[in-house]
Amino acid sequence: MGKKRESILQPHLDRYAALLCEQLYASKKPPDVLTVHLVDLDYMRHKYGVHSAEARQAMERLDENVGRIVQAVKEAGLYEETCFCIVSDHGQQDAPNGVYLDALLKKHTGCRAQTLGMGAYVFGDHLQKARKYLEENMEPLGIKRLYNADDIRAMQGPENVQLAVDAREGVCFLDEGKQNLGEHGFGLDCPQAKTLFLLKGPGIRPGTLPEMDLVQIAPTLAKVLGLSLPDAQGQALEI
Repeated sequence: MGKKRESILQPHLDRYAALLCEQLYASKKPPDVLTVHLVDLDYMRHKYGVHSAEARQAMERLDENVGRIVQAVKEAGLYEETCFCIVSDHGQQDAPNGVYLDALLKKHTGCRAQTLGMGAYVFGDHLQKARKYLEENMEPLGIKRLYNADDIRAMQGPENVQLAVDAREGVCFLDEGKQNLGEHGFGLDCPQAKTLFLLKGPGIRPGTLPEMDLVQIAPTLAKVLGLSLPDAQGQALEI
């Protein structure tokens, strides 16, 4: 199969992933459960911007690759008994103004920032000093909001994070020397944080869900597939 992969770059990598799926469903033992991570669109939005021509072309390729997988399921005679789920793990927004928050925190407070793109987690032994520095420099650092431990727990954030920040619109937090045009990693109140969830298959009622949390996706899919995820954070939806 390696000879059929042009490179490990996009869009070649996603096309190769779709090809692998086609061959799996053409085999004598097609998979019972298959997950595919197609990242061409994400890559192009990061590099060229959310509304760029490159991103629009990547969206068309995404449609083609998903179509190839669906067609492979049909040709395997499994379409009517297969549950399909298409989900994006985050939204994206143009953020051309990069701030090297990690380097600045290390220099001024001894703490460090784990960048999320349009947000960041702050770690270190001097979190009070870091909070004071961030509060006093919100404007030049492009910070929209600071989150304390309770805020982070309420957003289903990691248990070991005690301090986090959101970026203002158009700003992203980057590791030193890097630059992106499109970013994600923002707080829940940002409209661009909304994501896609599409579910189709036997026993799935037609309709539109008004809203759901990302942590509900895994337990919902487990319920649909007759699997168990006892340690999942969220609750399964009534589908």
